[in-house]
Amino acid sequence: NDKEVPIILRIEEVIELALESGKTSDSVTLGFRPQRRRPPRFQGAPALPIQRTAERFLENAAGRKALFLGYDGTLRKSSERMEEIGPDEELRQVLELLNARQDIDVFILSRQRRQLIEDHLGRYERFTLVAEHGYSVGRPGFPPRKFEVFNRHAQMGWIDRVIPIMDLFREHTPGSRVEVGMVEVLWHYRKVDPEYGEFKAKELMHTLLHSVANLPCEVACGNMLVEVTSLQVKKGIVVKHFFDEQKASPAGPYSAAICIGDDRTDESMFQTLQAEVSDSQ
Repeated sequence: NDKEVPIILRIEEVIELALESGKTSDSVTLGFRPQRRRPPRFQGAPALPIQRTAERFLENAAGRKALFLGYDGTLRKSSERMEEIGPDEELRQVLELLNARQDIDVFILSRQRRQLIEDHLGRYERFTLVAEHGYSVGRPGFPPRKFEVFNRHAQMGWIDRVIPIMDLFREHTPGSRVEVGMVEVLWHYRKVDPEYGEFKAKELMHTLLHSVANLPCEVACGNMLVEVTSLQVKKGIVVKHFFDEQKASPAGPYSAAICIGDDRTDESMFQTLQAEVSDSQ
């Protein structure tokens, strides 16, 4: 098939082949949505052989390639313990090899604060680090790299309305906790009785949807958490910026691109990728 279409594979399959180089072939733009369950396919995405798919992206062919990787829950399991957020030995080996590839621009996108993501990934000087869902961006360079605020005009007044609601649910749900970030507020219930936690999560979702309906934020349920995030700060907005930046460069647009993520906050990356594919056809 000569058309460029999004392809979906599991992250385990990608990591297994992540550093292989194959024979030359036509470039392809790919989108990956790894999940613990079998993921629903993007409409029109064919089931191409895994080996061939990896080879077409990782080949040493002309043109720059882009690799957009969600970090939390994708490259590293989600955890509430800070010491478990950093890459393990296996992941560090993969990242070291990717950092050595001169033909691939690697972008790591995380919900973590900039200092935390810099502490864990700053050693990979060729990577672009995107923290706080896209609120701040650290360009390639040796540590300590300078992070810049991507959207200084984002409105965050809704956070003051969300915090009291989540605090109320925290008080009435033993084991839960509230986390306040730069562009998000989260209610974690990983340590709550599972059945009761699910019940309270649905109740909180209902309350929040009515409370912030007209504000520039969105409510969603994640992995053992309920989150409210900014509509003006999204990973997809940052990804589009990097696509546009590459198009305007002397090297021209990327010959291939892959996005890999594991939850709802990564959906905007896939939507951006699909739009780029449509524009290039």
